[in-house]
Amino acid sequence: MLSQFSFSPTLPLSVYYAIAAIVLLIALYGLIRAPRGGIFRTIAALCLLGLIGKPALRSEEKTPLPDIAIILTDDSASQQLDQRNTVTKTAAETLTKRLEALGNIEIRQTEVTGFDETKLGEALALSLADVPRSQLGAIFILSDGQVIDPPASAAALGINAPTHLLLSGRTNEIDRRVEIITAPRFGIVNEPVEITFKINDVGTNNTGPVAVTLRLNGEDVARQAFPVGEEVTINAALDTPGETIIEIKAATIEGELTTRNNHAVIQISAIRDRLRVLLVSGEPHAGERVWRNILKSDPAVDLVHFTILKPYEKQSVAPSRDLNLIAFPHDQLFLEKLPEFDVLIFDRYTYRSVLSRTHFDRIAKYVENGGALLIASGPEFNDPKTSLAAQRTLAYILPATPMGRTNEEPFIPLINDQGARHPVTRDLQGRDDWGRWLRTIPSRQRSGTSLMDGAGGAPLLIVDRVEQGRVALLQSDHVWLWARGFDGGGPHRELLRRLVHWLMKEPELEEEALELTGRSN
Repeated sequence: MLSQFSFSPTLPLSVYYAIAAIVLLIALYGLIRAPRGGIFRTIAALCLLGLIGKPALRSEEKTPLPDIAIILTDDSASQQLDQRNTVTKTAAETLTKRLEALGNIEIRQTEVTGFDETKLGEALALSLADVPRSQLGAIFILSDGQVIDPPASAAALGINAPTHLLLSGRTNEIDRRVEIITAPRFGIVNEPVEITFKINDVGTNNTGPVAVTLRLNGEDVARQAFPVGEEVTINAALDTPGETIIEIKAATIEGELTTRNNHAVIQISAIRDRLRVLLVSGEPHAGERVWRNILKSDPAVDLVHFTILKPYEKQSVAPSRDLNLIAFPHDQLFLEKLPEFDVLIFDRYTYRSVLSRTHFDRIAKYVENGGALLIASGPEFNDPKTSLAAQRTLAYILPATPMGRTNEEPFIPLINDQGARHPVTRDLQGRDDWGRWLRTIPSRQRSGTSLMDGAGGAPLLIVDRVEQGRVALLQSDHVWLWARGFDGGGPHRELLRRLVHWLMKEPELEEEALELTGRSN
């Protein structure tokens, strides 16, 4: 306990000192002129000054607070190399025991974790958040020094205590790592993206070329030598939409610390710039407008639409100046420009000798090489003269062949067991309230997957993979009844949109796609 007198004058100190000086001068003058009475006046003046000064006797009881020592231990993935974590753990235990032996020290320990990165600066700022700076005694950092956010300056963190760094590892370590300088997050399908990287050799004087392998979605696509320590830019092609995994892997060197950082992985989302769709209509019907409206309403789709109304050899009796129709550019579209389209749609196409066997053969090769074909069939599909299934150079890629007469029995489209799991038909809304269709084209399924059933359980919608491409067959031309709201309508827009995007290999509609998400505790 500590006791002491204190004064807290009512008046400001400057005024109090001025009054005291005046009173003392008057008292001194009184002692000189009248010593006998001046003594009492002086005593009275001193008492008055004492009362104005408000004297007090204070007793204080103080309890010493402990100093706080912060220990930050790096427990990241790089600490697992070469038994660094064992060395760091032993150092942390020894340091803790020594600090405890000193007494009156509060020890606060924090582990800094991280698989791909170590945020030491962030961990230090959080550890200091609730520490009074007057109690901060010291900071100890146990790390290998591989951090991505070095701590801020001591002044910025308000640190007025010593900071110590204990580095783990050996002095003769060598390591090679690939550092990504710039890499885009998005790219355009069929257009290359630029990736800039650098190869760093730590602990060696090597500046010679190093063999580097470029992998695209798990496949080696290029191998070339690049110098160490220099920024290098390469071009990588994005062939398919969706997530593309690009790996850059450098050759290993003998005795290096780890080979994990010899390669870098980049994930780029490839998107289509524009979707080009070729729609060829044959027999005029009410559903033709449905296809056109759906495709035209999508701003990302470039639609080219032709309707074939007459045979190629049929001559017009009217003068050409009176005709509004244009000749169908079959050779240009199917022999030259077909690979430029993402999807080819035949909507109730009726064979009128406009397309030849060569054209159909080119269409089949287009699908086998990665193209997409969708056939929305009607009664013409059963006619041996007008059906696409009768064209031998094309029929072998179709998943079904026509069988029997057209079924005019009303039915409600049903999603079968396979369709309930397929992303094209899975979770379509309002299944219990769908309206009826009035026509089915019977067929015998040869390959592919049936997603929807029509009248009598016959396949209604069949999808199939052919080599690198895809084919879909819709065995009814009455999807337009849903668009008109007949008998309650149905999800025609969503169904056809999913179907077209599945044909274009959109990743979110892949039936066998797996997504893995990592989370650190």
